[in-house]
Amino acid sequence: MSALLKIASFSLSISAVILLFYVVSRVTERRFSAVCRYLMWVFVVVRMCVPVSLLPSVINLPVTVGENAETAVVETVKAPAQPAPPESVDLIGNSGPTETPPEAISDQTPVTPATPVTPAPRSEDDERKIQDPVSQKTERPAEVQKHNIKLPNIPTLILISYVSVAAFLLILRIIGYNLKMHALKRRFRKPDERAVGILLELGGFDMRTPDIVISSDVAGPFLFGFFRKTIVLPDVRLTDEELRGILMHELVHFRRGDLLMKLAGVVCLSFNFFNPLAYLAVSMMNREMELSCD
Repeated sequence: MSALLKIASFSLSISAVILLFYVVSRVTERRFSAVCRYLMWVFVVVRMCVPVSLLPSVINLPVTVGENAETAVVETVKAPAQPAPPESVDLIGNSGPTETPPEAISDQTPVTPATPVTPAPRSEDDERKIQDPVSQKTERPAEVQKHNIKLPNIPTLILISYVSVAAFLLILRIIGYNLKMHALKRRFRKPDERAVGILLELGGFDMRTPDIVISSDVAGPFLFGFFRKTIVLPDVRLTDEELRGILMHELVHFRRGDLLMKLAGVVCLSFNFFNPLAYLAVSMMNREMELSCD
């Protein structure tokens, strides 16, 4: 139950932060640059990838009182004091413990021992109880044992279901993205030397410069790939200035590592699928990401 409460508490608190950031970004859109707004939304999205509070709860902290708070307080009960033997007072006035004169001891009649009492015969159940007392302590009636059934832990089942759904959505989104890119790769074609020359010029002839391809199935340029980055250009005729502007935009994405933030957005939506404001946060991050590259 504590994990579910942490997730619910975090979701409520981060929702308030998203609304606050949205209002601030709209009001101060002309005062702050797109890079500042982009970093603000990056912080929100990355934080939502772990939908629990990272700070210890004050309620769960142990409270200690005094120096020996870990030791239990045991109250001791003193046994009542034994009464002192009665004292005798002689005729002179001296007091002291009463003593029996020897003549009285000799005149006492000896007490004969009583006749021994024969114990009653024991049954087999009594003998079994005496021989095995441990089993008698653990043995319970049948009507009590039938109620000793462990019920399923409902909060644990809910938590397992939540993690399973989040993992399923994450895997589904990753597989869908890879299938889409795999289908596009079949129809990629190499660009002309003009586009390659402009890309090398802008990239400083660095060997880590991403590849460039042309596809007739896309409407706009974009960057994709996790290990080997690739710039995809639409199959339209572009001037040198237009091509230079597009490649500079995609190189900013490449150098800044925006593809990792795209992946963080996918993780954020997968683990916060129940929160509609998570979609707003990822959408604002993607919007400011594109504006900050221009």
